[in-house]
Amino acid sequence: MIKINFLVDNKYFLVDNCFILVDNQVMHQSTLEIRKKIIDALRSDIVDLNNYIQRQFNISRQAVNKHLRALEEEGFLTSFGKTKNKNYQLGEIRQQSKIIKLDKKIDEFDVYSQDFEWVVENAPKNIQEIVDWGFTEILNNAIDHAQAKIVFIVLSIKEKELFLTICDDGEGIFNRIKRIKDFDSDQRVVLELSKGKLTTDDENHTGLDIFFSIEAFDFFAIYSNNHLYNFNNNTEINLEKYGFEKVFKMGDDLGFSTAVRMSIKLSSTTKLKDVFDKFAKAPEFEFDTTIVSLYLVNEKQNLVSRSQAKQATNRLEEFKFVTFDFKGIGSIGQGFADELFRVYPNKNPQISFDYVNADVEVEKMIKRVKK
Repeated sequence: MIKINFLVDNKYFLVDNCFILVDNQVMHQSTLEIRKKIIDALRSDIVDLNNYIQRQFNISRQAVNKHLRALEEEGFLTSFGKTKNKNYQLGEIRQQSKIIKLDKKIDEFDVYSQDFEWVVENAPKNIQEIVDWGFTEILNNAIDHAQAKIVFIVLSIKEKELFLTICDDGEGIFNRIKRIKDFDSDQRVVLELSKGKLTTDDENHTGLDIFFSIEAFDFFAIYSNNHLYNFNNNTEINLEKYGFEKVFKMGDDLGFSTAVRMSIKLSSTTKLKDVFDKFAKAPEFEFDTTIVSLYLVNEKQNLVSRSQAKQATNRLEEFKFVTFDFKGIGSIGQGFADELFRVYPNKNPQISFDYVNADVEVEKMIKRVKK
């Protein structure tokens, strides 16, 4: 028998080393086992599904039909045919979740292809490529950098949107980067991560993973040290509605130090190739372009000092093209603007600077210091 551990107010279950998230209900152990087996059987193209489940659990045809109907009503299955000739296939709603013990033999590409790729097999090709990238790159971070023993992964599709969560029990992404790079705050780490080319292992990693994931997905957030950072500054995302807060709370309760959550609508037209072409231009295809999201400099969005501007411009000499994004910023101080648009550019004439999403007040200050 598969052992199930009830966790977090009976809302989360461990089934055969896989977490199953159940909202607003508590399922009996055998119910979870049966429904998981049904999904696995469909993935394996088992012939005569009903008889197979009957034999596996020694239950009646009527009992199996009850589970099949429930899964179909929830959108996990679709059916065609009637009564005894009814056949089932996987539905639009899909979910796979798994706990994986990490060691040097774990390969992120094998984990994705063997256990998770089926979730997106019917998604548009551009979505498949983005998920493949985000999944393998973030999992590789946990394997190579986090000093983690286990990871918890959930990949799901619901209401025409895909969600990917990867948690690990390692040192914690902010703690590790602060320790190695000598940064003074989590906020500083988030800012530097968002620029790209930040890595704690220069010999083996380029720092592309998080930056390109942020640009490819509709939503990208990291939860660690009791802080949730939304890298996309997407105010349209309702964290509670989309389950982000619940997932991150679960990570805390289960002892995970870092949780990365990504989402993208299946209707998205974003292509991974276009993201790479935008920031790594031909003919060199060097990662030489970045966007600095200035709201990440200060959570309170008060940008007034030269020291804040120096944080914004830190490491920008590694790039040739820099765009400052003022989305969410209502005003800036003269010292901040002068450092950002006069002092630093004069010291680094090899860099081409631009800015976007500046409102009227910000635009006035920029023009004033540029005179």
